[in-house]
Amino acid sequence: MSTKPVSELVDVVSAPLGDLIAEVGIGVARAQYALDKQSLALFEEIYKNDEQYLDQLRAMGYRPNWYQIPEAEAEIQVSLAISGSYSGQSRSPIKMYAAPMNASYKNSFEYDLSASSKLKMKIVPVPEPSFIEQQKMIPRLVGKSIKEAETLLNQLDIPYSIDDDSDPDVLIQTTTPLAGEVLVDDAILMISVVI
Repeated sequence: MSTKPVSELVDVVSAPLGDLIAEVGIGVARAQYALDKQSLALFEEIYKNDEQYLDQLRAMGYRPNWYQIPEAEAEIQVSLAISGSYSGQSRSPIKMYAAPMNASYKNSFEYDLSASSKLKMKIVPVPEPSFIEQQKMIPRLVGKSIKEAETLLNQLDIPYSIDDDSDPDVLIQTTTPLAGEVLVDDAILMISVVI
């Protein structure tokens, strides 16, 4: 069996090296997304229950777990090839391609595995930007009494202002920002009540 030319290998079984590395990163990100999605689903399940149940969980100090992939390490054995062309004054970009190494590749293309390269990479999470810690998600408060809202907002450490807080049993009519929105920086949650 004759050895295939490099240009044919590039077209058939290889990918730009940057794309290969990016795909590994995307795979790790998808796995982390699946873990986060499951944690959020658990939060939603807990928060959609009645307030008494939620208060009992809070009193016990219960919080749903967040799982994190602390780091992902990959070691891939590949054949590296460089592709590009030059004609006259024009030059196409030079790209490095990587083809996976396995027994099938070796047999199909009569490739010597001793000439392959090892690509090692480590993907680690970085700390979130500091401004994210200052953001607070507004809970659902419409229909709750001022007393209930104050208890919840104090637990969540959300600064607020109520337009009329004389009666703790008065119900909340609107909030600015709305439930589900994010309160950032030094903003204050504005609460309007039913009078």
